[in-house]
Amino acid sequence: MKIAGITVWHLDLPLSKPYWLSGGRLKFERLDSTIVRI
Repeated sequence: MKIAGITVWHLDLPLSKPYWLSGGRLKFERLDSTIVRI
């Protein structure tokens, strides 16, 4: 099988509510996502 092309998209997916890490020092309001089509 030969790869004819690769397409890459970048998306920021919003969260329904903020997510806190490290005892409240890091706050995430969206997730960084990459989608690859081969």
